[in-house]
Amino acid sequence: TAAQIATSTSNSDDERIDVIPDQQKYKVGDTARMLVKSPFREARALVSIERNGILEQKVLSLKGSANTIEVPVTEDMLPNAFLSVMLIRGRVDNAPDDGTTIDPGKPAFKAGYATITVDRGEKVLDVTIEPNAKIYRPGDTVRAQVSLKDFSGQPASGEVTFMAVDEGVLSLTGYRTPNPIEVFYRKRSLSVLTAESRKAVIAKVDSAEEDGDKGDDGGGGDGGGAPQNYRAAFATTAAFVPTLKVGPDGVTNVEFKLPDNLTAFRLMAVAVGTGNRFGSSDTRIQVQKPLIVRPSLPRFNSTGDTFDVRAVVQTVGDHAGDVELVAEVSGPVELVE
Repeated sequence: TAAQIATSTSNSDDERIDVIPDQQKYKVGDTARMLVKSPFREARALVSIERNGILEQKVLSLKGSANTIEVPVTEDMLPNAFLSVMLIRGRVDNAPDDGTTIDPGKPAFKAGYATITVDRGEKVLDVTIEPNAKIYRPGDTVRAQVSLKDFSGQPASGEVTFMAVDEGVLSLTGYRTPNPIEVFYRKRSLSVLTAESRKAVIAKVDSAEEDGDKGDDGGGGDGGGAPQNYRAAFATTAAFVPTLKVGPDGVTNVEFKLPDNLTAFRLMAVAVGTGNRFGSSDTRIQVQKPLIVRPSLPRFNSTGDTFDVRAVVQTVGDHAGDVELVAEVSGPVELVE
C-alpha cells in the first residue's frame, strides 16, 4: 500500500485493506484497474485520486469481497498519484461475531491506498551535442550543434542552456549535468490526511456487563602545477549561454573560443520544450598541444653553485620525431656545456 492507515491503537492493522493495481506503471490514457479486497458483504466506497490535494473523487456501492475499480490515467497524475479507497458500512444486525469485539455489527470503516505510477517517457526530450571535433588546441573555436527530439524521435522546438566547463573542476565536487526531469517529474508524496470518526462509535453492551471499550480516535493516511609557457588566458568556464532558441527543426548551434587550459571540457546542454518536456545531455572535448616542454630547474641556488638544466618534453597523440632544445641564459648565470 502507498500509505499506512494510522490509528490511536498502536500497531493495529484492523482498519486497513489491500488495494492492488494490475500494473506497476501506466501511461497517460491507460485505464488502471485496482482490486479492492473488502471484508464487508456490502459497503459504500469513497474513491479518490490524491496527491497534495484531491484530484478527483466518486462514491461507489461495492458488494462481495473482491471488487475492481477502474481509474482513467490522466496527465495530472504525472509522475505518480495515489488511489484512496474508504469503505464505509452502517450498522448491521447479522454481522458474524469473530470474538474480537463486543458489538460486531456497529458502523465500521476500512481504508486502503495504492500508488499509481505514471510513465514520464513522453515528457523526456532526447538531447544530443555534436562538436565539430573531439580534440582542440588552446584558443581554438569550438562549433557545436545541439539537437532536440521528442519521445517519438521527431524534432522538437524549445530552449537550451549551454555550458562548457573544465572537467577537472567539476570532478572536485562530483558535479553532474543537471537533469530537469528529476526536478519537475520527481516522485511526489501523498500530502493528504484522511480521517474517519466511525472508530469512535460506542459499542452496544448489556447493562449487566462492564462498560466495554468506548472506542478511540479515527485514523488517517499520510504519505509522506602552474604551467611554464606563454599561455595566459585560463578559465574554468569556457562558455555559458543561458538561452539558445531551438526552432521546429529541433536544431541550434553554438560557437565559443577555448581558453588556454590544457584539460578536458564538459559540454552540457539542459533543454525545455513545448508540452512541458525536459532533457539534458553532455559530451567531452579535449584541449591539448602536440608538443609540450616543461623546464625542470632547482627552486633556488647560491653563488658558486653548478646545476643541471633539464626539461620534460612530452608529445600527445601520434606526433613523433626529433626535438631540438635551445637554452639561453642572462644575468649572473653562465651556461657551461
